[in-house]
Amino acid sequence: MTESKSAESAGPSGSPPTERVVAVVELLAGRGEPMSVSEIAGGLDLNRSTVGLILGALEGAGWVARRQDRRYELGVGLVGVAEAVRETVPLLHGHDHALRALADRTGCGVALAHIGTREATIVGIARGNAGIPTEVGIGTRLPLAAPLGATVVAHRPPNLRRAWLDTAAPELRQALSSALEIIADTGLAVFALGRTDPRLFAMLAEMSEVLSAHPGRVALRRRVFDMMTELAAAPYDPDRIAAEGPLSISFLAAPIAVGSGRPAYELQLGPMRTGVEQAERELMIRELLGTARELVSI
Repeated sequence: MTESKSAESAGPSGSPPTERVVAVVELLAGRGEPMSVSEIAGGLDLNRSTVGLILGALEGAGWVARRQDRRYELGVGLVGVAEAVRETVPLLHGHDHALRALADRTGCGVALAHIGTREATIVGIARGNAGIPTEVGIGTRLPLAAPLGATVVAHRPPNLRRAWLDTAAPELRQALSSALEIIADTGLAVFALGRTDPRLFAMLAEMSEVLSAHPGRVALRRRVFDMMTELAAAPYDPDRIAAEGPLSISFLAAPIAVGSGRPAYELQLGPMRTGVEQAERELMIRELLGTARELVSI
């Protein structure tokens, strides 16, 4: 018996551990189609009996519904939860059109992420010709590690900036530290392209397929994230961005503040390619910052 399955004993109250309950809901939400008990158990590497207990509790709350074919799907009991989240986070209203328009105008993938203190959560995506790996979708949570979240971290207290910098590769920390000061003034970050080895993209695609079938594999998900961070290198300074000639760019980012507080969201635009000419960079920057302003007004 594997370690994950041998550790599936219920808690003191007889209820399955909270993490597994959350995992089942996330799996059904991410899959987008009904699933059987055995499919859920296989996807999360859990015992069928454990999954049955979880589904029974969720069905009682209306969070899942059992179909006549004995497969399960999300239930209408989650509607109230979803609406409460939308009311709490105004930015979640109406951003889809703005992200799609930005992707169409630039030909790049676009992502909107909420930047917490430990994690970044993708809350909006518009896929373009490049820039958003297929394993990243709405609701994906990623560890907050540099360079992810730079435009938001730039507005945070020194202790949080230091903690973020500590997650970066040692050779990038000085450049990122200087970049945070610039980003706080300009409201823009443009990152160079890191590894471009085609084998890296092939491995990411293969791992994405495995995670789609087995989203409970935490170690593999972490490895995928580590590989994704290799796609971005140090940020460019403003003079380099404005200079003539092509640049290799992984992604551009701008912060978004909701209300009168500090920025809590990052809007990302991903060319993910070499040879981005000056005029094209100017277009991307103009469109990115324009969309960021539009989202603030939503």
